[in-house]
Amino acid sequence: MAWSLMSVGMNPVKSRLFSSLPPRYPSTHGVFELNIPPSYPSTHGVFELNITEITSTIHKNGGLVYMDGANMNAHLGLTAPGNIGADVCHLNLHKTFSIPHGGGGPGLGPICCNKKLASFLPGHIYMQAPNALANTGEGSVQSAPFGQAGIACIPWMFISLLGVEGLKLSAEVAILNANYMKTRLENHYVIKRGSPLGSDGSEGSKGWDRCSHEFILDVSNLKRESGVSEEDIAKRLQDYGFHAPTMSWPVHHSLMIEPTESENQEELDRFCDAMISIREEIRKIESGEYSLEDNPLKNAPPSSGEDLYGHVGPLLQQGGGGLPASLYRGEGEVLAHGGTGFERLGG
Repeated sequence: MAWSLMSVGMNPVKSRLFSSLPPRYPSTHGVFELNIPPSYPSTHGVFELNITEITSTIHKNGGLVYMDGANMNAHLGLTAPGNIGADVCHLNLHKTFSIPHGGGGPGLGPICCNKKLASFLPGHIYMQAPNALANTGEGSVQSAPFGQAGIACIPWMFISLLGVEGLKLSAEVAILNANYMKTRLENHYVIKRGSPLGSDGSEGSKGWDRCSHEFILDVSNLKRESGVSEEDIAKRLQDYGFHAPTMSWPVHHSLMIEPTESENQEELDRFCDAMISIREEIRKIESGEYSLEDNPLKNAPPSSGEDLYGHVGPLLQQGGGGLPASLYRGEGEVLAHGGTGFERLGG
């Protein structure tokens, strides 16, 4: 049986719509398969209010819902994949449960499912569980029955130390941190909006514009007006002592900011101050005070030699380059040896 893909419309706040889907989708094979892999909350930083309607539509048509668990740090103690109608979900232990994010691994995360899919879970030759659901004939998928032990112990300690109330608090703080930063930056950058819904869920209500645990800065207008791209902002952030957030995804020409629960207000403010300072530098490019080619963002990051010995152009010598003194804490500025380069060459 062949699979086919269907594009699903989205409204202005990036909430999935199913207006194009009939109550019972026809199948020429006599068997209907409709499956959807939602991230919830969505990667646009929105808790979609119609998520149970979406999953119910899938189930009524005989399909299954695979939920992406990448954003579980906005769920803990507040909701759960089963509550929204997911049939199967993988839990990313990075970000939500404290193991390192990225860097090539090792990665680890359980795949959870409901009873209708339990018989398809892999087993292990040395770990036959006493209950029939876990005794499957699917065989092993890896040599270690519970994955990489050196990684698994980290989320185990994290969960054990926080406990039920602590995990719920971590989700609440992650959401609070994101909304705090969003509020500080919204007068300086274009922000892909959260849901413009009132507390009663009515369309068009004003005064409710909250994100979940993350939000997106759209810098496409800056690209048009100043030539500054998200890569330029990311490189300039190095001068302020920050690794850049996610770039160019899930929206072209964007930065996706998700502070999690682990940063205090001082650190959140330091990042916001850096982003606001960078926006002021971009305004100087827009006004013509800085040229399009020779400016702090296009020259970022200056090399250690340029920064330490002053072997830089006139613009940087005037204070436009390096780490701004007003934001420098003196706690470990990292100076690049090679300076800026070309993105397509890895620089």
